[in-house]
Amino acid sequence: MPAVLVLEGDWSRPREVVEIATSAAIGCHGDDVDMGCRDTIATIELRDGTWWLHARDLEITVDDEVVHSARELRHGQRIVSTRGRGVRFLIGESERVLDELRHVDTSVDPMTRVLNRRTLLRALARRSQGALLMLDLDHLKRINDRYGMPAGNAALIRTANVLKAHVVWPDLVARYGGEEFMVLVDGTVTRARELAERIRAAAEPTFDFEGEPLTATVSIGLAEHRPPGADTIRAADEQLMHAKMQGRNRVVG
Repeated sequence: MPAVLVLEGDWSRPREVVEIATSAAIGCHGDDVDMGCRDTIATIELRDGTWWLHARDLEITVDDEVVHSARELRHGQRIVSTRGRGVRFLIGESERVLDELRHVDTSVDPMTRVLNRRTLLRALARRSQGALLMLDLDHLKRINDRYGMPAGNAALIRTANVLKAHVVWPDLVARYGGEEFMVLVDGTVTRARELAERIRAAAEPTFDFEGEPLTATVSIGLAEHRPPGADTIRAADEQLMHAKMQGRNRVVG
């Protein structure tokens, strides 16, 4: 039962695909999750027809849950070290898995690597309950004007990475357009609000871009999902406008 590890890419590094037959080591190289490093923080092995992750570091999570020792792995799960980028675990022959990845690529935004608007709107139309978060980067134009478009793109990708670190299936995250993102939450408004606050707090610290400390906070509007989806989007967008009018870097709804 072969498997494939897909190291997520970002604005400065391409996505990498690593085939594994029976075992692999995940290690830390600089700030990156990599394969075969000396500083091994987890190992993956095939045992009796089942893939297992053995964590040697409490910073390892699978689908946002900390792995304290060993955990069975399933197709499509996301392995993350807080010191680096995520690794997607996929079971199957590399040719079939790569075909699956190419299909996924048609559903994602090419720069931020989250779902695109069309894909999330289809998912919203299929859901009968839940909540929607509408996010907007605060003062992105100011970053573009002062530091240039590459800095603005870095801020967008950094925000997308914050979202990917906190949004776990069956919740979905997508780039809605420009500097706006949406998160479709499969749960109560209370749970959505708690998630929104975690995202807002995670986006608040400054980040480094070519030696410059940049700030890219987010304003978030929240609305309960009540079909049709257009009404939900309209309600979340109105709450987002209230968040901006109240001073930005906050959750309203």
